[in-house]
Amino acid sequence: TTDEALELFRFNNEKLNLAFIKIPSTDLLATVTVEKKDSEEYYKTHNESFRAPERIRFAYLAYPGSHFESKVQVSPQDEETFYNDHKTDRFTTPAEVHARHILFSYPESATAEDKAKVRETATGVLTRARAGEDFAALATAHSQDTGTAPKGGDLGFFPRGRMVKPFEEAAFNLSAGAISDLVESQFGLHIIKAEEVHAERERPLDEVRAEIHQELVRERARDLAHEQAIQDQGKVQAGAKLADIAQSAGLTVVDSPLVSREESLPDLGRQPELINAAFNLAIDQVGEPVLAGEAWYLVSPRERVESKIPDFAAVADEVEKRLRAEKAEQLAKTKADALLTQAKEKKDLAPVATEAKVEVEESG
Repeated sequence: TTDEALELFRFNNEKLNLAFIKIPSTDLLATVTVEKKDSEEYYKTHNESFRAPERIRFAYLAYPGSHFESKVQVSPQDEETFYNDHKTDRFTTPAEVHARHILFSYPESATAEDKAKVRETATGVLTRARAGEDFAALATAHSQDTGTAPKGGDLGFFPRGRMVKPFEEAAFNLSAGAISDLVESQFGLHIIKAEEVHAERERPLDEVRAEIHQELVRERARDLAHEQAIQDQGKVQAGAKLADIAQSAGLTVVDSPLVSREESLPDLGRQPELINAAFNLAIDQVGEPVLAGEAWYLVSPRERVESKIPDFAAVADEVEKRLRAEKAEQLAKTKADALLTQAKEKKDLAPVATEAKVEVEESG
C-alpha cells in the first residue's frame, strides 16, 4: 500500500547524525571507596544473586566412531545400494538457469487500456533487445523491479520451484543467450534473457563411490560404538568397573571437574547432553549411552554439590567488585546529569565537553 511504501522509503532513507559525549563509569572506578560494612550490607540485600548453581562431577567413557572404523566392512554392493537409494536426493544436480529480466508492472487497478499501453511499451523494449541492444542496460533503464534493475535485471542462478510458474516455464524453455517473448505473471510483463543454462546432471557412481564408502564407514562405525557402549553398560550393571572395561577396549575414562548445567567441559566444550545425563543419575550409576557429536558416551556421577548461597567470606571480593561498579555507574550518571543541565543552558555540547575535558563524538 501507499502507507507501507512510504514507511519503507523512510526506513531506508531517513538518517540522523548524533553528536554526543559519554562518561564511562569504568573511568571512575578508582575514585570509588568501598567499606567492608558497605559490602556486608550489599551482600545481605543481594545474597540471592550470589547463589552458586548445583554442580556435579562425573566420569565419562567415550566411544568415538573413529575407534571402530577398522572393524567396518563395506562392499561394492553396499555402495551401489546406497547410491541407488539416494540417486535423486543426493547425487543429482538439478537444472538451473542464470537469467536477467525486465519487468513492466501494471498500475494499481489497471484497466484494459492501461495494460495495453504497458504491453506496447514492453513490446518496444523487446524489439530493441532482440535487435542486439545491451540487455543489462535496457533492464537498468526500463525495469520496474527495483531490486534487480540496478544490477541489469540479474537474477543469478535459480532452480525450478523458485520463481512464479509462468516465469519459470518461460525461463527453462530458453537456451543460453535466447530472449523470451513477453511473459505475463502476477507482477506484470517480463522480458527474460537466459545467460547460462545448466541441465540436470546425475553424478555417476564411480565419481561418488569414495564419498559413499567413507559415509557408510562412519555410519557403521558409529553403530558399532553404540553396540559396544550398550554391552559395556550391561557389564557395569553386572558389577564390572568402568575403568577395567575401558582398559580392555583401549579407551580411557575421563573425570570431569565440578560443573553446572550451563558450564563447559575442559576437553569437550559445551556438552549439555552429557551434563544433563549426569544430573539425572544417582552417584556411581551408569546410564544409557548418550550420543554427543560423533561419539557415544557412558556417564557415571561421582559427586554432587547442591545449590547454595555461599558465605560472605567466600564471595567478599566479588561483592566488593559489584558494589564498586554500581557506585561508579551512579557517579557517572550524576556527572552526566550535571553536564546535561549545562548543555541545555548553552544549547551546545562543545563548551560543556571542553570544560569537562571529554570529546564530542559523532555517530555518523
